[in-house]
Amino acid sequence: QDILVAVLMHFTVKIEKMATYNKIELTTKDHWVVGIHSVLIWISIKFAFTPNLFISMIGWAWVYLNFISFEAYGLKRVQEMKK
Repeated sequence: QDILVAVLMHFTVKIEKMATYNKIELTTKDHWVVGIHSVLIWISIKFAFTPNLFISMIGWAWVYLNFISFEAYGLKRVQEMKK
């Protein structure tokens, strides 16, 4: 659970810094993306900590893919703000 809290704090701080740095307001879509990624990472972490090695490996891969997906969304939003 500590990892989940750290992940959620990472996302929250990152979005808030992006919002305050660029003086933008978060849209409803941004809130949905953060919420969906948080839930998906939570589910992935549940899989990652199972005793079965194969399922655990899949869980960690999903955690990584969710991080990458969220980072890509964040970079896309930054690029949109720079236009």
